[in-house]
Amino acid sequence: MANMPASEVDLDADLVTALLGAQVPALAGMAVHSPVSGWDNVVYRLGEDLAVRLPRREASAELAVNEQRWLPEFAARVRLPIPAPIYAGTPGSGYPWSWSVIPWTEGVSLTEAPVYGRAAVAAEVAEFITQLHTPAPNAAPHNPFRGVPLADRAVDVEERLGTGPIPRSGELLRL
Repeated sequence: MANMPASEVDLDADLVTALLGAQVPALAGMAVHSPVSGWDNVVYRLGEDLAVRLPRREASAELAVNEQRWLPEFAARVRLPIPAPIYAGTPGSGYPWSWSVIPWTEGVSLTEAPVYGRAAVAAEVAEFITQLHTPAPNAAPHNPFRGVPLADRAVDVEERLGTGPIPRSGELLRL
């Protein structure tokens, strides 16, 4: 990903194995597969049915704790699988933040799905969003980057896109 911040910790399969050995010995012997890294987290596949999700930056560490708290509640409200933790790991083995063991959900990007099957997927996604889109509980944490008016995020989007100001509603784009 363009302009993705560097990881603030060294993450590798040995660390995952050490964390599992210290905190979830029943899973420690499972194969740890190559990671997939995103903006905030690294995900290692664990065996065939699980994955280990670890924050790669301090800025995302609190989000992992929130996921451990709230994803099980979301999972109970929706029909489609979501990565609700089956184990909530804590700092250890030289790793400074909370981490999770989550179910592995096999799938493909919608862009790779055959066009003729997308209508059914769209209906499932609409049902999922309807099930998920309910008022947040009072105790739910506030995320200053999500759940805010898009105009509040415009400067960051413009900066990451490397463009000038994005036209606001009612403005014309002049080329």
